[in-house]
Amino acid sequence: MKSNFITVREAYDWISADALPQGYYKKLCNYIHEKYPHDGVVEYGASDRLRFINFVGIICLDEWTIEILPKISVSINDDRKALISMLHHARYINVPFYEQVSNGWGYDHLLDALLAAYVHRLQEELQRGVFKNYMEQVENRSVLRGKILVTEHLRKNAYAPTRVMCQFDEHSVDNRLNRILKYALRVAQRRIAYRMHLQIERCIGLLDEVEDVVIAKEVLNELEWNRQNERFQDVALFAKLIIEKASIHHVGDNHISFSFLFEMNKLFEAYVGEALTEVLGAGRVRSQDTEKKLLLNKNTNRMNIQLKPDFVTSDGIILDTKWKSAVWNGRYAYQQSDLYQMYAYVTAYKEVIRCVLVYPYQEEVVAPVWNVIDTEKTIEMVFVRLGSYSATKQDLKEILGVH
Repeated sequence: MKSNFITVREAYDWISADALPQGYYKKLCNYIHEKYPHDGVVEYGASDRLRFINFVGIICLDEWTIEILPKISVSINDDRKALISMLHHARYINVPFYEQVSNGWGYDHLLDALLAAYVHRLQEELQRGVFKNYMEQVENRSVLRGKILVTEHLRKNAYAPTRVMCQFDEHSVDNRLNRILKYALRVAQRRIAYRMHLQIERCIGLLDEVEDVVIAKEVLNELEWNRQNERFQDVALFAKLIIEKASIHHVGDNHISFSFLFEMNKLFEAYVGEALTEVLGAGRVRSQDTEKKLLLNKNTNRMNIQLKPDFVTSDGIILDTKWKSAVWNGRYAYQQSDLYQMYAYVTAYKEVIRCVLVYPYQEEVVAPVWNVIDTEKTIEMVFVRLGSYSATKQDLKEILGVH
């Protein structure tokens, strides 16, 4: 059965039980509770409805796929493109894949575009040749190969004089790299659009001698690169992203659930950080600075309350990103706790002259600037556009006074 799609915008669009097949809403709630019990992925409303909070990406359950996008513009397609751009510039997607995913490959949904780019790129490399390396093998053989494992041979072949336990190296395609690539293919095969299935089958055919195994996340960090396998590095990194982000488990006998989610607070921070570095130059931005603490404990004479602003610039400016709405009914809106946090920063960092709260742009409003009493220091709210990377950098230049 062809998958049914729902596209919603994070923290904005609600999904109600009435809009889903009977029983599906409860199944979706149970899945979210099971897979993300502590992440606060959704907010529940009255009359059996929910909306996604601070997470974007894909959830697939049975024949239905829910695509969650950030609300950046008035257009769903523009929101999707902006998300792909953010994922790329925040270094979640590397350059070759960004070029393919951003072109869309004719797909209307984020999941299909991401997985199609992976399959297409992998097929290109596999057709150039499947990676092989020497793997240690132990076999009970009728013909000697390599060296004899004497202890194992005596234990297993005491009554089988025609067999010999051998240890040898074999040039094999059944290695860790290819197992990771194949497992990511299997993930794609479960959920990608039907028109990609032939390409997937071709790739799997080229990896036919590679064992099908479930890849544990810790295995992903054990890959080593050399001149023989470095051409697979970018595709392996994307396979790693698919496996890390894809939370997969069986639902009954016939269906497999699948989720591929990104936390927007972290994504927005990483995206702004990359733009800041390009605007100011390498070495002029410190991320997640832990140099300062807020209080001195008089009993122990030790500093307490660790401060960790998102970014501190060499020009004495602190920037803290906030992925939340800062505009309500045409007026700016803020949380006092955010201002208290910025006041703590500007107090502890004596050299800092400006503390800036960075929000995603929604609509034109006059952003407030507060003076810290009896100082020349300021706390400010600012907005950056996310429709394009160039617009984000231009806004940061204006905020920082860079020409």
